[in-house]
Amino acid sequence: MTPVSFDRYLQNRLEQWADWCVRGNFYGLGYPPCSLEYRLLTEGRPERHPGFRPLPSHEPAEEIEDMVREMAQHNVTMAHALRCQYLMTGSLRTRAAYLNVSHSHFKHYVDMAHQWLAGRLSAKKRFERERI
Repeated sequence: MTPVSFDRYLQNRLEQWADWCVRGNFYGLGYPPCSLEYRLLTEGRPERHPGFRPLPSHEPAEEIEDMVREMAQHNVTMAHALRCQYLMTGSLRTRAAYLNVSHSHFKHYVDMAHQWLAGRLSAKKRFERERI
């Protein structure tokens, strides 16, 4: 994988993670975000299906979330900067002010977080290739 395509891959994974976080993952509880009345109106009479129904999950986004939590154990500010970058709205200066750092330091923390995640993901891919 070329460096440009890996950067694109990392950016895509981070955007999926942000979308998963912003939409409300509800920690896998699987409750619908609408009322029973609305579901009856739009879906009609619900039918019961016997058996196990797996809870919804998004494994790539959950993997990034686990890595961000691990990152927070090493450098809390770097993990907070990454969360602010992808989960907050507003300008760069607004997000930097939220962390009480300058905008140049904020960009530096986000770049460091990207490098940290890139290292973790590339090491994981390498390990999986060698296992096969």
